[in-house]
Amino acid sequence: MKKLLLIDGNSILNRSYFAMYGRNMLQTEEGIFTNAIFGFLNTYEKFQKSEEPTHIMVAFDMKHPTFRHEKFKDYKAGRKQMPDELAMQMPIMKEILDDMGIKRMEIKGYEADDIIGTMAKKALAHDFSVVVITGDRDMIQLAGDKCEIKIPTTAKGSPIVNEYNRDSVLKDYGIEPGLFIEVKALMGDKSDNIPGVRGIGEKTALSLIAEYGNLENLYQHIDDIKSESIRNKLLEDRENAFLSRELGRIYIDCPVELEPDELEPGNLNEEGLLEIFKKLEFNSFIKKYKLDDSKARKVEIIVHSADELPVLKEAVVYCRMDEKGNPAEAAFTADGINVYILTEGQRILEEASKLESVKGHYLKGLFLSLLSHGLEPPKPAFDTAAAAYLVDALKDTYGVDELADKYLRMDFSEDNGIAARASKIHFLEIHMKEMIKELGMKDLLEEVELPLMEVLASMEFLGFRADREFLDNFQKEIEIDVERLEKEIYEETGTQFNINSPAQLGKILFEDMNLPYGKKKKNGFSTNAEILEKLAPDYRIASLILEFRKLSKLRSTYTTGLVKAIAGDGRIHSNFRQTVTATGRLSSTEPNLQNLPVRTEIGRNIRRAFIPENKDYLLTSADYSQIELRVLAHVSDDSEMKAAFKGNIDIHTMTAAKVFGVDDRFVTKDMRRAAKAVNFGIIYGISDFSLAGDINVSVPTAREYINEYLNQYPGIRDYMTSIVEFAVKNGYVKTIFGRRRYIPELESKNYNLREFGKRVALNAPIQGAAADIIKKAMNDVYYKIKKSKLKSRLILQVHDELVVETHKDEVETIEALLRESMEGAVELSVPLTVDIRTGNSLYETK
Repeated sequence: MKKLLLIDGNSILNRSYFAMYGRNMLQTEEGIFTNAIFGFLNTYEKFQKSEEPTHIMVAFDMKHPTFRHEKFKDYKAGRKQMPDELAMQMPIMKEILDDMGIKRMEIKGYEADDIIGTMAKKALAHDFSVVVITGDRDMIQLAGDKCEIKIPTTAKGSPIVNEYNRDSVLKDYGIEPGLFIEVKALMGDKSDNIPGVRGIGEKTALSLIAEYGNLENLYQHIDDIKSESIRNKLLEDRENAFLSRELGRIYIDCPVELEPDELEPGNLNEEGLLEIFKKLEFNSFIKKYKLDDSKARKVEIIVHSADELPVLKEAVVYCRMDEKGNPAEAAFTADGINVYILTEGQRILEEASKLESVKGHYLKGLFLSLLSHGLEPPKPAFDTAAAAYLVDALKDTYGVDELADKYLRMDFSEDNGIAARASKIHFLEIHMKEMIKELGMKDLLEEVELPLMEVLASMEFLGFRADREFLDNFQKEIEIDVERLEKEIYEETGTQFNINSPAQLGKILFEDMNLPYGKKKKNGFSTNAEILEKLAPDYRIASLILEFRKLSKLRSTYTTGLVKAIAGDGRIHSNFRQTVTATGRLSSTEPNLQNLPVRTEIGRNIRRAFIPENKDYLLTSADYSQIELRVLAHVSDDSEMKAAFKGNIDIHTMTAAKVFGVDDRFVTKDMRRAAKAVNFGIIYGISDFSLAGDINVSVPTAREYINEYLNQYPGIRDYMTSIVEFAVKNGYVKTIFGRRRYIPELESKNYNLREFGKRVALNAPIQGAAADIIKKAMNDVYYKIKKSKLKSRLILQVHDELVVETHKDEVETIEALLRESMEGAVELSVPLTVDIRTGNSLYETK
């Protein structure tokens, strides 16, 4: 179906200009103001993407008087003249639209509203759907079943776009959209100097029109109006009411020359757009529209033999790894044109280790090979995968060819070969460096992500020693318990069945045993943990099944799984992945050592399997204390929470005292537990429903806890409001280090997805900052150990915890080093504190 996007040019430019006015007035070195154009283009891109229109038109006002001025000479009198900084952007914006192939229209004697109204009428008659983008509520009178009015707004508490169609107007205002002009006739409009009826506001006007329909009917029945005051006001300003209707009504029969079918976007004038965007210093739009000068360049790669490889201080190295993770083939290049192919694994590593600095794609793999062969990795100068991850952390993959197709307009000879990939990395670096700089993440890349690559390679190379004998014995104990539980479950149900089959289990529980809470779906009854936990207090069978599942998971995931992962050197070498999570946290796979169970004693026992290399070593664990809450205190600037951390006060006890209105001395364990749930839940945007389930209280009680919490910590309440507003307006949030997390869910038409987006907006800056801090700390710890040539080595990171395999002669040194590096990783307005323990196993460090 054809869809027409109509944009009120003056309105959106005006809104964009004042959205940045006084705080971020974009200006080029030549003095050209660009904030209105920049905002307009972002708004256009947003709706072009979300609406996917087939046809587009932008309407503008003209400086000439309109027919409304002829009817009322004081129309728009008193309105401030357009600021010079905005006026200078108008002709540039129109030129950009022309070069973009977007039709624009302005008609002498009429306003943009009238042009839009006329074109909307025509389009609807030709079976189009219509979307109008404007900042003017007058447009609501055009809303209909197939005509949506969308008003971007940054008003406090409002969504990013107010949307109006016939149904929503009827629901929210109780009148048909076309009757909005009757409402305006009564209430007037100060911004346009439309007089209306003095003393009649929007609420009264809506009420009158909802009852009487239009001005004619209203005045015919004026004696029926009970309020003498309102009657008198209407009678005194009867003439102004009818005049105001004429002035405010959108005229839908303008002499427009184009037909809706003629509004398909044309081809880009790439040369013209490039010239304008360069003049405006819009580098991001140059890249977005792929207008860079290199777009037409054909890159002829010259492949040289390994014998011709010059002495290089810095180079791109792209490796193809074999099944064992060693380089099977590599390409070296310093200029992206001359590429040297090496096919001998040892030679590749030797040449790479000679470099002072290296550029590449997923350099951790190269560094891991170098360390495995006893060679020193060079300094990482750039990594295209890490850069792409910072630019967009929501992508699943960051392949070289994929990135080149997205960011480069270059035709590479040797396409898809290893030489072409090395060349692509070279040119991607040039482009992506500028992108990272524009997004404010240069320091994050250079000081955190790049140095981290050697750290992760080292941790992966070293691995963590595992006690196979302990795991084997532990598995046997679990198997005995699993067999016991199987028998008890069969006795309790009176039959044997496949306990791991949800379908069989559901039938037995909810049909044969007739237990409550049965929820039947397409594939049978649900037997998830939530339902079983509801049953457990009253039905022993549910407790048995929960215990059976817990032990079965321990057996399959942690005992059997860990034993299989032990390498020939007796150590487990997990894969630490840097470009996976949206928040910046690391992930661990094959196996996942960041997800060892800690909530139950039997689960915690798994940590006994992780031991030092030999009797000369111990394990030292350093764990940040409540780092996310401390980050929250810092970013929210809440005086109460900051004072608690500065005074080393137990934050959960203090919160319980505040929420429950008691003295600290009378806080019970249950109160503290509830307060702890609220403290951490707030970070994740917890709902009253979820909190109620977590702490086993009613939803109204949970809602009361949350409300009282926010009353007691007003800085946090204000932060939560402001960060969601920022996310809604900008489409992303960022950490205190500049790491961005884009949140496309905020633009979804689905309410639940939008609410999820708001929770992400609350959490990502906190969790992301905590991830950045631990990365900075682990870099510092690793390079200090390396520089001091200590025997100890960093071997594991588990979110907020670092684990060092510590030589017994260096325990005090390592504990001091960990405290210094972790507590000094960043200067916040509250102190960072670390809990440090040393023991003979990972279990003993907790």
